[in-house]
Amino acid sequence: MSFNLNITQEAAEVFSRFLNDDSQGIRLGVKPAGCSGFEYSEPALVSANDDTSSDLVIEQNNIKIFVDPISAQYLDNATVDFIKKGVNKLIHFDNPNVEDACGCGLSFSAKPAP
Repeated sequence: MSFNLNITQEAAEVFSRFLNDDSQGIRLGVKPAGCSGFEYSEPALVSANDDTSSDLVIEQNNIKIFVDPISAQYLDNATVDFIKKGVNKLIHFDNPNVEDACGCGLSFSAKPAP
């Protein structure tokens, strides 16, 4: 499967602050939840002891990003950014696969990439 995920410089800088000596990178993904079907899982550290054999791995801005094959179908060609708006700071996904989102914006429905 061809997989593309774009990580902005701002998001990479935020992710790099969480990495430590035992970290290989950051795991991103989606999980079934919410009223629309899916939500983004919290970014998580991938340690050297984690089994990552089935993950797709990309490296951008000196950060390795691990994505499981199911999530990759829904994140293909998405852009991950870090946005500061007033006192709010958040990881933001600009995802072309999203077809609809719930009113609160936490969950979404999406079509898997071909």
